[in-house]
Amino acid sequence: MKTLASIYSVTEADMIGMRLRARGIPFFARDLPFPALSIGGIDIQVNDEDYERAKAVLADDGEPPYA
Repeated sequence: MKTLASIYSVTEADMIGMRLRARGIPFFARDLPFPALSIGGIDIQVNDEDYERAKAVLADDGEPPYA
């Protein structure tokens, strides 16, 4: 697994997940520690073999680079 994006917004994580899911790319959203203290976040991870395609999906959607 590779980390595609590290973000702090649940809404943004959901939007990224919807983009990946729509293109058939499996992903895993992993909560980082201490979200209540604002020193955590969410890692969006994809399989190694899907990483480049997933990066292209985010780029095609006009999203800024993450990770």
